[in-house]
Amino acid sequence: MFIVFEGTDGTGKTTAARHLAKRLRCAEPSTVYNEMRAIRDYIDRLDTPLARMHYWLAVNHAESDRVRSLAGSSTADHVVLDSYFYRTIVTHGALGLDAERYLDWSTVAKPDYVFLLTTDLETRMARLLARDASLYRNKWEQRIFESSDQIDTHYRKFDVIEIDTTTVGPEEVIDLVVAKVGGSCE
Repeated sequence: MFIVFEGTDGTGKTTAARHLAKRLRCAEPSTVYNEMRAIRDYIDRLDTPLARMHYWLAVNHAESDRVRSLAGSSTADHVVLDSYFYRTIVTHGALGLDAERYLDWSTVAKPDYVFLLTTDLETRMARLLARDASLYRNKWEQRIFESSDQIDTHYRKFDVIEIDTTTVGPEEVIDLVVAKVGGSCE
């Protein structure tokens, strides 16, 4: 089973993915390869949304390949990601780009379940400040943060299961996920 957590920064995607992967004892590939980190840092310094979008599409395609190889192995019944093509599509849509036109869904690993994690603004800001001294690590995060409402609306155009994480902890989120996917998850 392939499960993806989506949402804006500070909603609990990475925490939920780690907790679910631990509970299921499954693969949790990182969405940012160490090999690609220097490219990301370079692109983040540019003021070129199109270059940023293509970088993230490339990362997502590489993740899709890894998901397929893990799903076909005897070591992984489940794969969990903390973001995927959906995030690339909606965040770059908020920047005025159409990332989905560059994506052929029939050529990539399709998640069995996509969970959209949301939270109220106050909680989100507190979480972001707790992990970093500022709300944004770069200009892209600021632009995306300022478009959060628009981004959540775009996410809802996809077949997502929404979970509000404002008042629930990571284990409660995972309990909700397991309840949604039923017995096939554990």
